This record gives sequence, structure tokens and C-alpha cells, in this order.
Amino acid sequence: MCYISSRSDPFGGVLTLGIRAIRLGLILIMGLVAATTATAQMNGEDRKIALALEFQKLRSAQNPAAASVAEQEIWRLWFIGPSGQITDQLSDASDALRKSG
Repeated sequence: MCYISSRSDPFGGVLTLGIRAIRLGLILIMGLVAATTATAQMNGEDRKIALALEFQKLRSAQNPAAASVAEQEIWRLWFIGPSGQITDQLSDASDALRKSG
């Protein structure tokens, strides 16, 4: 039986680092998929809870990539309106500001 652990990595940690990068990538993709499925269906209380969780993730982020994911999710949550139409208007206004500046 042969397996590679972080203690006996013959590649000097490169393999372990690669596995961590793949794991982080999968987490990011799963987060994006989950985020896009429940955008306009969130009520005020759910939004407060989600924001609190994302701020906690941001405070405890172990690396810049994890912090960036939490930051992007916070922005997305802030731009959820009380209806799909208002959410679309907020998104359009944000896009227009980005393009003008």
C-alpha cells in the first residue's frame, strides 16, 4: 500500500500544494454555483444571516483567494433588492458606474 501524505511528499510539498489549489478551486466553483441559484429569492432576514456569515469568512480567511471570494459574495448580497426587478436595476446601475469610471 502506497500513499503520499504531506509528511512524505517526495516532491517537496509541490504535490500537496497542488492538491490544496485544486480543493480551493472546487470550493470556489461550488460557491459560485450556489450563489447564482438563490439570488433574488432571499428575504431580509436571510440576507442579514448570509452577510454575517460572509463577514465571518472574510475575517477568518486563510489566504487572499478565500478573502476575495468572501468579499465578492458580500458585494453580491448587498446588491440583492426586494424583488428581481430591483435587483436587476441595481446590477445595471453598478455596471454603468463601472463602465463610466
